Amino acid sequence: MVEYAIANVLAFPLTIAIERLRKQGIAYEVIRTLPQKRREELIWRDQDAYVVKQTVTPDYKVILTVACKCRKEV
Repeated sequence: MVEYAIANVLAFPLTIAIERLRKQGIAYEVIRTLPQKRREELIWRDQDAYVVKQTVTPDYKVILTVACKCRKEV
């Protein structure tokens, strides 16, 4: 049985998480989450996105659930 050492990228910025998974040659999928309130005000920027959940499928594909910092100033 072959074991794969998949990088733990939980809480990493999305760009760094993708870079680490690509270096290991691991397939991945990104799922974006949106806030419950004020969705229309959110401006998605990949540089502000970070991993909030990391799941590995039985075929060793990594599913990254990501959120984006809103940076709403008052």
